[in-house]
Amino acid sequence: MWAIHFNLTKQKVFLFVFFFIMLIAPARVFSFTPFFFDVEAFSVDENDDGGDDYILARFDIDLDEEVTANITVNAKLYNSTGVTVDTEAKSYQVIGQQAGYYELRLDPIPNIAGTYSIYLTITNSSETASISNISYSPGAGSKPIPYFADIIIKTKPDSIIVEFDVDLVQEILSDVKVEITLSDSDGIRVDSQFINYKSFFEDIDYKTMTFKPSKEDLYLITFLVYPQGVGSYTDSYLANVIYPPGSGAFFKTYKSSISGDSLRVDFDVDLYYNIKEIVSVEVILYDSTNDPVDYKYISYFTYGTNNDAKNVMFETSKLHGDIYYVELIIYVDNYPSTYGYITDIALGSFIVNAKANNNGKIVPSGEVILKYGASQKFAITPSEGYHILDVKVDDESKGALDTYEFKDIKANHSIEATFAIDKYTIKVKTGEGGNISPAENITVEHGASQKFTITPSEGYRIADVKVDDESKGALDNYEFKDIKANHSIEANFAIDKYTISVKTGEGGNISPAENITVEHGASQKFAITPSEGYRIADVKINGESKGKITEYIFNNVKSDNTIEASFELDYIKGDVNEDGAIKSNDAQIVLLYLVQLKTLTEHQIMLADIDDNGIVNIKDVMIILQKSVGLLAPPQKSHGQISMKLPELHGIANEYVTMPIKIDNIKDVACGFIRLSYNSKVLKAIQVNSDNNMLLASNVDEDGTIYIGFIFNDSPNGMALSDIKFQILSDDVSNISITEAEFYSADRTKLVTKQVDSFFRSWAIPAENNALFQNYPNPFNPETWIPFQLKSDSYVSIVIYSQTGELVKTLDLGHKPAGVYITNGRAGYWDGKNSSGEKVASGVYFYSLKAGKFHAIRKMIILE
Repeated sequence: MWAIHFNLTKQKVFLFVFFFIMLIAPARVFSFTPFFFDVEAFSVDENDDGGDDYILARFDIDLDEEVTANITVNAKLYNSTGVTVDTEAKSYQVIGQQAGYYELRLDPIPNIAGTYSIYLTITNSSETASISNISYSPGAGSKPIPYFADIIIKTKPDSIIVEFDVDLVQEILSDVKVEITLSDSDGIRVDSQFINYKSFFEDIDYKTMTFKPSKEDLYLITFLVYPQGVGSYTDSYLANVIYPPGSGAFFKTYKSSISGDSLRVDFDVDLYYNIKEIVSVEVILYDSTNDPVDYKYISYFTYGTNNDAKNVMFETSKLHGDIYYVELIIYVDNYPSTYGYITDIALGSFIVNAKANNNGKIVPSGEVILKYGASQKFAITPSEGYHILDVKVDDESKGALDTYEFKDIKANHSIEATFAIDKYTIKVKTGEGGNISPAENITVEHGASQKFTITPSEGYRIADVKVDDESKGALDNYEFKDIKANHSIEANFAIDKYTISVKTGEGGNISPAENITVEHGASQKFAITPSEGYRIADVKINGESKGKITEYIFNNVKSDNTIEASFELDYIKGDVNEDGAIKSNDAQIVLLYLVQLKTLTEHQIMLADIDDNGIVNIKDVMIILQKSVGLLAPPQKSHGQISMKLPELHGIANEYVTMPIKIDNIKDVACGFIRLSYNSKVLKAIQVNSDNNMLLASNVDEDGTIYIGFIFNDSPNGMALSDIKFQILSDDVSNISITEAEFYSADRTKLVTKQVDSFFRSWAIPAENNALFQNYPNPFNPETWIPFQLKSDSYVSIVIYSQTGELVKTLDLGHKPAGVYITNGRAGYWDGKNSSGEKVASGVYFYSLKAGKFHAIRKMIILE
């Protein structure tokens, strides 16, 4: 058995036999001669998707006579392997030699990228035309191309076995059809087989076909592969095989290796039988276009299966860079017996010419020699102050790249970098009130300098200059030096401002009242207003008197200024109501103010302080009243000291109680002011009354506080100044305190006052212990009250005895709660009669109180 193994993983071998049909042309039948005058073809992107959609043939047909004829043009489209991928025919009406282009569309099937050619003929004419090297690159969506990745042919004494693997160029699943035909040396097809199966992207999926020739001969095997749904094949191979293998030879092994500038091909040939044969081996080196570039031939004897390895060497230093392949042919007695192929041999080298203009570099540079399929990265670096302007690869601009890499190099290339000096922008921004020169944004080159001048407008000043947003102060110029970045300069201006100083004397104001700042050229108005009780005395502007004016306007201000106003009094002390005279109603107003019943303005308070001691009190009321009637005659000399007493109060919740205010030496008092405080949760002041002839004002509306102000119009009656009526709110205890007491004599002398506070205690408050008190009145006639107090709730009875111990009467008071029983309504009551209702005789009696375990006895006297 012998075998041929085609290793076709990447490089494919094409043998073409179809062009001989072009030599057979039909006979001419036209009476005139049609001929192609001009022919061209190009790819068309119909959908604007960046890829070609069809190939358009364009031509001009002329006639050698001035006639009109219908001409049919036939077109065949071939791929780079010579396979017909489309056939079209179209009729045209041609008029003599009139110029006119005609078009015919051709669609490659399958729709794949490649180089195509067109062959044109005219029906019933020998006229032909052809266009070659038509580049076609379809857009996305073209069908995957199945191709033969590997072919193995084995011969046995009774059969020829073919093994093959078909792959796709894209990683998708596709149905393919493979057809293999066996023809003898006379070109007669002796067998043909096909198989449908799924092919995978770079996936080993070998299939097998077996042929059984009937005679000994040199056979031709044709391999064709068809993609799903396409009538044309996309890959083909031809191979010659000697059958049967009895006199044949085969390659036991073969391989290639590269060392320096040499390609070495090693092989070992054996015979199928142990007989002596003359064997020759031809080794041919092909480039990627299937053109032979060198060959070696060696003859030797080989014996059976003995190892007899040989090798040949190819010089590669002068080869252009390409993917080469080697064909090995065994000749047995000068007759080709077996073929072998070594593919994907990268040989030769390419030059990448790398250069950069001044102001930068490219690394590596110069002529960079690279092997076929190699990759090389280039780094582009500008000098300081420069930037990459453009990088051209094979004279095509790629933009300002800092690196570029050539990958899978298969041709000479060039790369050129150009640089430009860096330029920077200085942004200029100017606020209102001045300018910067230059005024517009300016562009400067790396390392240059640029000076700016800042000038304020009239009435303005430079407020600040910011450089790159950083304050530099109020500069009038700034220079950027050795510029290496973008910058900004901003000038801000402030309008000139002036101060108008304001000075106001007592008794009025100027509005605005404070020193005021005004802008250049502005105006400012001032209003001069006297306080109540004052009038304008004078107004001075910058020290110059302007008289008693009420307003002044500074116009078009361009400097600092001053304004000063003085005032003088315009009132009568004591004329609180400002009716032009001191009257008694002025005293009454102040008195109401003291007891919190009236509010005075600040000016009225100043008028009420008639003695100018800084406070308003009852003395001021007295003086105002005295002045309203003429000064009063001096009174009798006072004692200089008085005493004010408040008595204790008792009662029960919801009752009313009256507290007199008593003052000894009251005749020395001309006026006074009293403020009392108490617990507003226990008591509520209802009113203040007096029997004296006086000017009295009181205020009991404020919880817990009583205000009383008075001035005697006549001598007082007795010691009682006035009475205060309280309502008892709760059975509790409350202090009644004198928080303020101020009294004056008629000669305006302040009297020294001794104060005695009081308190209120509810009768309902439990006593601390049981007690029996002295009856009242005592002696009495005819009735008396017997007071007592209980520590706790008890049944109470009072028994009255005569001096001899005889029972006179029992007062059964019943059950009493704890508390104090002192008042007439609460204490025990005896009408001076015995149990029979008879009035008892005068004399000494005893009364006994019994309450629970408590017992006490006291003595009382009945008068005649």
